[in-house]
Amino acid sequence: MYKRVLWSLVTAVCAVVMAAPAIANGGTSGNFADPLSNSDNSAQLRNGSWYFDTWPPCCSPMPGFHYSGNLRDNKSDGDWVYARGKVDGYDWAGGASAENHGGYGTQPFISQKVWGADPPGQGKIQVCRHRDGLIPNICVESPWKYS
Repeated sequence: MYKRVLWSLVTAVCAVVMAAPAIANGGTSGNFADPLSNSDNSAQLRNGSWYFDTWPPCCSPMPGFHYSGNLRDNKSDGDWVYARGKVDGYDWAGGASAENHGGYGTQPFISQKVWGADPPGQGKIQVCRHRDGLIPNICVESPWKYS
């Protein structure tokens, strides 16, 4: 009986000690400016929100920076719009971009996660209008968000 109670107590203390850094350093969340628009207002993220899961839950392999919202195409020019994120010192996560090829007026809900090798300390997103050829894309970046 004594060993069982002691074992339960040791397990509980270990769980609290191991979870303390995650509680202290992560799990922050918030909203982006609404709408987050590029300079010619052709691409927008509406109702955008973000959060960090710096301590991976039971089923998630990597902690990361999550962002979501409605990605709106505001120009009937045949171009498409996209959003992508980055964390810490890593480059933009091009392969994890959320794209809207629906055309003018469409605004599908997007939800993406960006991660690096370690739990991220900061993250931000970019909302862009993609233009073909050598014409540069028109993008806006959010400010850095911190875990």
